[in-house]
Amino acid sequence: MVRTDARFQASVAANDAYGLLSGRITYTPAADNWDVAIFGTNLTDQWYRLGGFSAVLAGLDQGVVARPREIGVTVRLRL
Repeated sequence: MVRTDARFQASVAANDAYGLLSGRITYTPAADNWDVAIFGTNLTDQWYRLGGFSAVLAGLDQGVVARPREIGVTVRLRL
């Protein structure tokens, strides 16, 4: 099974417009008692802010940055 997820966010406040791409590839054998998957989130390693505030006149710019690119493997066993 192959699954992809794409998302686009228009320009808002301190963020320029950006797109995110994530995906997962899963292998399940015919016995269907286990599976293994590789996955990735934010595959383009897009930098963007999740929130925060900006006080330009005081010289302050504080924010929370989104997670970077992440890649991993999962293995599931069904008993």
